[in-house]
Amino acid sequence: MIDKYKQGELSEAEMEQLEEALLQKLAEKQAEDKLRQNLRGIAESLRTETNKAEEAKEKPASPRPLKVAHRQLWVAWAAAAAVFLVLLAVWWLMSPANNTNLNAPQMALQYLKQENAPILSNSMADDTLSTAEQAARSAYLEKNYAAAVLFFKKLPPTTASHHFYLGVAALKQENPDFALAETQLLQARSLGQGWQEDAINWHLALLYLGQKNTSKARKELEHIIVVGRDNVTKADLLLKKL
Repeated sequence: MIDKYKQGELSEAEMEQLEEALLQKLAEKQAEDKLRQNLRGIAESLRTETNKAEEAKEKPASPRPLKVAHRQLWVAWAAAAAVFLVLLAVWWLMSPANNTNLNAPQMALQYLKQENAPILSNSMADDTLSTAEQAARSAYLEKNYAAAVLFFKKLPPTTASHHFYLGVAALKQENPDFALAETQLLQARSLGQGWQEDAINWHLALLYLGQKNTSKARKELEHIIVVGRDNVTKADLLLKKL
């Protein structure tokens, strides 16, 4: 599909869909790189404190300063270890391997909490946006999904993108509004003509699992696997849990 993109053989809707998928993957990679960078920083800090302690041991000093140096090293190690454990816990919770003990509905809710929401399309980044549209966009980007739902509801959702982002926000809020999300995502599908197809299919699958509607969930998951683009591995894992 990327080759077709480079050669200009994709329709405008297909180009936008590919661009948003690439942006989504970039955002996920940046989050992973930041976590890795934090872990490396902790390791470097521990090495530095260890070297300082070794140097302090080699210098002649009274018992009092040596005791202080040891206490400082212990405090540095304890602080670094605490941060490391927090980051490790975040990584562990986000690791797909740790979802294997959950059933399909539980796993679906886990994915909804862990995954980044789809990035707003260029149509929502226009300088000519109304005040209400800017408020909806800002709330969505700040992950304040309850507020985003309220603001999106005030707009006339005549485009597929408005229906889509309202549906996603309804799903991503702390207490998902499954009924609203289903209505909006299905409307986005009918209007979009392929726009955000993979993301719509995936969020509908998670939605139906959250509602424990296994027949509809299975249909969406099987379609994801047949299409063979995004979320295939996760869809296959969820199907095995049904």
